[in-house]
Amino acid sequence: MNTPPVIGIHDLAVATGSRVLDLADLARATGVEPAKFHKGLGQDQMSVPGPDEDIVTMGAAAAA
Repeated sequence: MNTPPVIGIHDLAVATGSRVLDLADLARATGVEPAKFHKGLGQDQMSVPGPDEDIVTMGAAAAA
């Protein structure tokens, strides 16, 4: 009897940017109401990549 191949997601890894942007600062800089981020998205900060973090280096970091 043959065993069926195992198919599916076997592992998951995430890498985020090393810097943090306060969304209240972003709201002020763009003229947007801060509640759009806090109430609308449910977050106060967001991760942003640094100048040395691109898709390749972040992918390698997630895989390590």
